[in-house]
Amino acid sequence: MIQIHEDKCIRCLRCADKCVCGAIEVRDGRPVINRDKGCIKCMHCAIACPENAITYNGQPAIESEEMPVLADTFSADMENFLLESFDLASIFDITTGELYALCDQIKDGTLENTVDSSDVTGKQGMLLASLDRNKAATITWNNAYLVAGLLAAQAGTDIEEASEDNKITVPNFERVSCDSDTTAKLTYVPVGATGAEVARIWRVNKDATQGDELTVAADAPVKGKSFTVNAAEKTITFAADDFKKGDEIYVSYEHEITVGRKISNVADHFAKNARILIDCTVAEKCDNNIKHHAILEIPVAKIDGNYSLEVGDEPAVHAFSAKTLVDVCSKSQILWNMYLVA
Repeated sequence: MIQIHEDKCIRCLRCADKCVCGAIEVRDGRPVINRDKGCIKCMHCAIACPENAITYNGQPAIESEEMPVLADTFSADMENFLLESFDLASIFDITTGELYALCDQIKDGTLENTVDSSDVTGKQGMLLASLDRNKAATITWNNAYLVAGLLAAQAGTDIEEASEDNKITVPNFERVSCDSDTTAKLTYVPVGATGAEVARIWRVNKDATQGDELTVAADAPVKGKSFTVNAAEKTITFAADDFKKGDEIYVSYEHEITVGRKISNVADHFAKNARILIDCTVAEKCDNNIKHHAILEIPVAKIDGNYSLEVGDEPAVHAFSAKTLVDVCSKSQILWNMYLVA
């Protein structure tokens, strides 16, 4: 986290002047970080500070190994530079400015620009003109971690947050050992129709396969056929001689959480439109050790709803893609902007 230390700050306000996203505000003559405005950690504020009053994760920002050392001016010109990496991508709601997601572990990325051309030919096939149309761009990247907000934006839904006032029901299937000859203890408190919060269980065979099924009974359990459940005690009770201590069962039930999240993919909801800011690292042509930040802005983009979640020997990555759109509510037809910030 970026922090301004008041004991070192001399209130020169250079950091506020250099902030490219307006996240540093001036209040009562001193700079304050407004975290609701989406600080992109470009670190221009730290570079501008003459007193090293700004730190990143508790370290002087320009010395942190997590951030590149940035020059405060271009040594030559801004015409030639190397685009080294996408460092941080911020995805916003285009209307409200709500921050959907942050991707800060981007392994690779591409900005592909395309245009359709129609050739006009004359006699003997001579090329007379080439007419361009349908200009477009597509941004793609792979993030090393799955990002919940990004997954919801791709699905076209919102994250549901669990709380005491909004309990989320979660399905659960678990393997439980009997703690006595007649009882087994569940991990969570089951929910559902009173007395039938757990509808059925299965014996676990020696080879871990599914064995005989038992169903819930309204009254006393019947050997080989049924069981009873006490939801408050998280306890399942069997008939005598049906199980022995240490035997295992499979149990399917639902329980409620007050801490957690739910992301749904709904058939009639589609990927969202968004404003995208990508913080990039660029290097100077003549001295690649001199780094700068660039900001790639896509004012309006349509997030691609085609994506896959894969698991295997390698950790899954979160693949993202979006197409630039023209803002029909604006006179501008800008597809993207790149800001080279000295």
